[in-house]
Amino acid sequence: MQVIDTLRREHEVIRKALAVFESAADAVQSGGSVREELFLKTLEFITRFVHRLHQAKEDILFRRLAGKGLAGPEAREHEDVREFAAACAKALPGAARGDPASRRMLAENAKAYVGILRSHIALEDSDILNAALQSLSEEDDREIMAAFERVERELGEGAAGRYERLAGEIEDLAAAFGKR
Repeated sequence: MQVIDTLRREHEVIRKALAVFESAADAVQSGGSVREELFLKTLEFITRFVHRLHQAKEDILFRRLAGKGLAGPEAREHEDVREFAAACAKALPGAARGDPASRRMLAENAKAYVGILRSHIALEDSDILNAALQSLSEEDDREIMAAFERVERELGEGAAGRYERLAGEIEDLAAAFGKR
């Protein structure tokens, strides 16, 4: 099913960005420098791709599943990760200036974000998307894919591809920082 394939592919892209975010947080936590550009790009990816585009697609699927009597993931997790991301964005300027409290806040919130989102994605992949695969018809798949396309158009033609490229830039930037 295209819906399931789309969301699983997006989960892979998100996992790659989370790995970079976690590594950057680990570096800050262990006394390393704050790679401000890396954090800024990762936070952009998180807020625009994960929280806006991907979440909007998931909401479409979860509403359809709820209509079939199937439960989606805990909505509170979506709120929690947004709060952790906002705390990271708030702490970043101070952390970049070397403020110890801001550095700690940045690292702790980034790691909490990564932990919750990884767990959330694992649940979706193992339970929710498999349940969707079992319960959605071909017509459901077509209708949901059409809704996904409308969401992407609202965010600008080619939004998913743009943010997937941003995830690649984040990985490249992390690799370049690692070589210094």
